[in-house]
Amino acid sequence: MASSDLEDLCFHINAKISNIKKILWLNIFSLTGEDQCRKSIFQKIGNEVIIVHELLNKMETEVKEQEKLKNLLKVMFFSFSVHKILIQRNL
Repeated sequence: MASSDLEDLCFHINAKISNIKKILWLNIFSLTGEDQCRKSIFQKIGNEVIIVHELLNKMETEVKEQEKLKNLLKVMFFSFSVHKILIQRNL
């Protein structure tokens, strides 16, 4: 997956999570005192959405780190290949 694809995916997921949070918070604020059970459930769902959002952010950071490492390995491999060719020519 290309970096721009990953960024687009993360943006889309974050937008969906934000929409869900807004809907949940609007439902929580619209409930009356008689709806305490439903209010509690909405709050629990909202908390879980926040946790998922944080986990996705951590995953995004980890994927970016992996991509940096992949690029570094490509550079190292290229450097090694060039070095190997130069050594073979000198033999």
